[in-house]
Amino acid sequence: MRPLLLTLALAGLAVSTQAEPKWIETKSGPFVVYSDAGDKDARAALDHLDQFRFLFGESLGKRDLHTVWPITVLVLKPAKNDPPPSLGFSRDGWLTVWPAGSAPPPSFFQQLALLFIEDNWPARMPGTLEHTFATLFSTLQLQNGKVTLGIPPDPSERTREWALLQYLLTNPETSSRTRVLLSNLAAGADEGAAFRNSFEKPKSAMDAEVGRYLAAGNFLTLTLPAKPLNPEIAFSIIPALPSRIR
Repeated sequence: MRPLLLTLALAGLAVSTQAEPKWIETKSGPFVVYSDAGDKDARAALDHLDQFRFLFGESLGKRDLHTVWPITVLVLKPAKNDPPPSLGFSRDGWLTVWPAGSAPPPSFFQQLALLFIEDNWPARMPGTLEHTFATLFSTLQLQNGKVTLGIPPDPSERTREWALLQYLLTNPETSSRTRVLLSNLAAGADEGAAFRNSFEKPKSAMDAEVGRYLAAGNFLTLTLPAKPLNPEIAFSIIPALPSRIR
C-alpha cells in the first residue's frame, strides 16, 4: 500500500510542477522584463520600451537614458478586467504589469517620459513644457518597424503649447531645429533665448500661426527612424529565478 501512495504522491507532484507557468527574463538598459507568456511577447514588450527610450532621448539630444531605479515589467497572459498598465514604486524600484500582445495606453508612456526627464536632466524645463513634451511623446506609435510621432492625444491635452511643439517637430522645415531647441531647454536655457537661437525669431512670432494650426485640427505626423536592432538577437532570454518571481 505504501509504495502505491508514494507513486500517487509523486505523480501529483509532477502534474503540479508541469502546471506552473514557465517564467523567463530579458533586459535592456533600465528595463527588466519577466514573462509567463513566452519569448515572443517578452521581446516585443522590451523592444517597444527600448525604442521609446531611444527616440525620446534622441529628440532631447541625450542618448542611453537611464533611471535611478530599475523598471521591472511583468508581461503576463491577458486576463479579464486587467487594469491599464501604469508605473508604481516598490521596494526594488519601478514596477508595471503589461498584458501580453498589447501596448500600454498613452498615460503609461507619459509617466515614463516624465521619469526619464526627472532622472536624466538636472536642469528643469520652464513652465509646463516637461508635461507637454511627455504628452507629445505619449502617443508615439511603433508598428511593424515604423515609428510615427505627432498622433493627437485626447482633446483635453491639445493645448496651445502642445500644438506648438507638435507643429515644430512634425514640420520638415523646423523639425531639426526643434531638436536643438529642446536640447537647449532641457539643459536649462532661457526659453526666449532658446527660441531665438533656434529659429532666429521670438516665440511670439509663431503664436498666430500655431493658433490657426490648432483651430484647424489637421495635425501633421512625422515618421522617425527606429533604433536599428533585431529583438531576436539583441534581447537574450534566460530562465527567471524562482526567488525573484515570488
